[in-house]
Amino acid sequence: MKINGKHDVDVPLAFVVRTLADFQAWERAALRRGLDVRRTDRLAETGLGSTWTARFPFRGKPRNIELQVVELDPTGRVTVSFVGKSAWGTATLVPLAMSPHRTRISADLVVQARTLSARLLFQSMRLARQRVVRKFEQRLAQFGAEVEARYRAAGG
Repeated sequence: MKINGKHDVDVPLAFVVRTLADFQAWERAALRRGLDVRRTDRLAETGLGSTWTARFPFRGKPRNIELQVVELDPTGRVTVSFVGKSAWGTATLVPLAMSPHRTRISADLVVQARTLSARLLFQSMRLARQRVVRKFEQRLAQFGAEVEARYRAAGG
């Protein structure tokens, strides 16, 4: 299953790139949303190759996934792969400068089922695709608003 969206923010590209690469902030955001996140690698700095385990409730059951940063380039493109018991996939965020003070953030999510129950879940999500895409875009817009708020708080 593939889902993508984009959102424009009134923030310079350089700030968005720094925000996307701030993995400690991503960890804090996940903890605020009720996920149990633990870093599992032994790298000196968080970045390419960093790994985490996350535990969260989904549809009434606790779920566990392993995440790894598989792409992090200077242009700001960040790709994180994830593997769980019933599904695996990638999430990619790409910033693109629209003007000196406006940036478009594109997000792509690709998820593949590993079990029959996950295939059934994804099939039901495909049937409700418009609702799923709308929620995905709403979450991307919330992230964009958070980036803009951080930029204003930093004196931008």
